[in-house]
Amino acid sequence: MKRLIIVFMLFFCSVSSASEISVRGGWLHTPNSNYDDALTFAARAEQPIYQGFSLGVEGAYHGSQAHDPYGDISGYSVLGELIYNLPEWYVKPYVFGGLGWAWWSFDRSQDMIDKQIDISLGNSFAKKVGIGANYEINSRWSINLEWHYFQSHVPKDSFDNTTGSFANVVTDEKTIGQEETNLLVGLRYKF
Repeated sequence: MKRLIIVFMLFFCSVSSASEISVRGGWLHTPNSNYDDALTFAARAEQPIYQGFSLGVEGAYHGSQAHDPYGDISGYSVLGELIYNLPEWYVKPYVFGGLGWAWWSFDRSQDMIDKQIDISLGNSFAKKVGIGANYEINSRWSINLEWHYFQSHVPKDSFDNTTGSFANVVTDEKTIGQEETNLLVGLRYKF
């Protein structure tokens, strides 16, 4: 929890030097049919750097996704992003890519608790690519719509306390391939 607080403090300190801030919420979908869809929330600070290019820092919450019968996965991520704003029309489209880090947790189901199986997730490198558009309400405010693909290979450790050995649950692998598509809508403010 301390790490999360430090990460968000660093993120919001960077906001003070940004010229644009956006806050979005929406739908998180994982192609793996074992996971339910969830809600996601994100905030981005951007600074234009050169002819349509901007640098951004984004903090996001990856909503709690049920993985029956094992439990729920959720997480937080912070990514640095390169954003390219395409030529303007009535809407202002953009494309972007980002790299960063994600922190994950797994809340075991009652069945896993009863079977004395521990499931823990590690932190992991994360990346994403996406497209979006801003529709200006006035000179400072815009409505923001964004779609992106997010990927992170999450280290997994599962242990069966009754046998004292590795438990083969959630996946057969030592990692969970967290892949998401996100559709977000929100507001963007320009200083």
